[in-house]
Amino acid sequence: EWFFSPTELVSVSGFYKTIDAPIEQAIFISGSTPQNTFQQNQDADLYGFELEGRKNLGFLTPWLQHVNFLANVSWVDSEVTALVRPESGSQEAIFRKRALQGQAPYAVNATLEYAHPEWGTARLLYNTVGPTITSVQDRTGLPDFEQQRRDQLDVVLLSKVEPWGVPLNLKLGIENILNDNYPTTVGDTLAEDYKTGVTVSFGVSYTY
Repeated sequence: EWFFSPTELVSVSGFYKTIDAPIEQAIFISGSTPQNTFQQNQDADLYGFELEGRKNLGFLTPWLQHVNFLANVSWVDSEVTALVRPESGSQEAIFRKRALQGQAPYAVNATLEYAHPEWGTARLLYNTVGPTITSVQDRTGLPDFEQQRRDQLDVVLLSKVEPWGVPLNLKLGIENILNDNYPTTVGDTLAEDYKTGVTVSFGVSYTY
């Protein structure tokens, strides 16, 4: 990691994890009815890296002295040894290799922040996560349920006021501005697709 100032940095980190007998969310077909359940597999391995940066944009022009850019990017490669068919009689057990349920291959978070000592703080936040297995179907032989990538954009405004000498903190939040879909696929088939709408919140707090 490199610190350009007390509030500015660039850092790179790597990691490796081994999980013994991971428990994952799964879909099991009983008759013709799918049921949510859990299953335990042999092992899982994960490795990847994380890149983080914080930089004030005042070096571009004095007009941007109160503007900061923050970003965090992670990349993860995961692999699970999943049991497809248990050993039975003369038949040998069959395994498959796939990504760990719930583990995205990448995630990106970025923030553009305007922080003024008198006016307050405004933040524009962006987030995206790569395709992620939400439920596995090792025992059914069908493709796994996978939630596809989506983009999310939020705005947060923070300010302080002192009516009649009482210090109050104000917060206005607007979440999911893009109102992007939540698509889930099974192979090439779209299994689920929905939106949650835009959320607006306002809060006032007093600290003593």
